[in-house]
Amino acid sequence: MEFLMELVLELLFEGSVEASQNKNLPKPVRYLAGGFIAIWVLAIISVIFLLGMDVIKENRAGGITLIAVSLAFTVFCVLKFRKVYLSMKTGRQEEL
Repeated sequence: MEFLMELVLELLFEGSVEASQNKNLPKPVRYLAGGFIAIWVLAIISVIFLLGMDVIKENRAGGITLIAVSLAFTVFCVLKFRKVYLSMKTGRQEEL
């Protein structure tokens, strides 16, 4: 069952990454694929942050570490998005 779930999620995520970069697909399809990726990343960041908020009650250092990791992940994602967005705006192709 674990293998099946991993396979399905990998196909969805990898397919979305490839679809969002494919210039042959219509823009709405690429935007939906990019939105799926953004929601997926936001969910991961949110789970790490909420886990940190829950752990901080029992283990202060562990909770602060998880919150710091989620905030760092957020900053890096925003910086990468900005870099990709600006490169697309100027016409250069940027790899995800």
